[in-house]
Amino acid sequence: MNSFFHKLITSIFPAPDPAVKAAGETDIGRVRQHNEDYFSIHSACNLFIVADGMGGHNAGEIASRKAAESLAAYFSACLCKKIRGNREEIHHALVSSFHHANDKIMEMASLSESLEGMGSTLLACLIDNDTLHTCHVGDSRCYVCGRDGIVRLTRDHSFIE
Repeated sequence: MNSFFHKLITSIFPAPDPAVKAAGETDIGRVRQHNEDYFSIHSACNLFIVADGMGGHNAGEIASRKAAESLAAYFSACLCKKIRGNREEIHHALVSSFHHANDKIMEMASLSESLEGMGSTLLACLIDNDTLHTCHVGDSRCYVCGRDGIVRLTRDHSFIE
């Protein structure tokens, strides 16, 4: 198609907005000296990850980054393609990816005394067609923002909750 017709067609029928819009931002807050938050967006797989190091423990910022990176690495392009459309496979992959991330953190912590006891909350959301699948541990929360406002989807795994 020549450029004149391409410009004409796209001016009449602009490309639709992506169905999913994602953004992330972290903030140190008022209490901590350093930021232990980490997030990761993987639009190719519609996978979104939030992790927050456990305050008061060693190396929370390292644990949160390692948890998110390990979980993301677990979801290869091949795995994403394999699980699409299969609710049970998605659930299994999410749970398995959490075990994988935990194993990586435990292994890393065992190698250095300065990392001993490190830990992180972890939240993963995977969108498959029109369905949002979540898996989480700790008090990192999942919200959906839409026409109905902001809706909280997860409950904290904490003593208070």
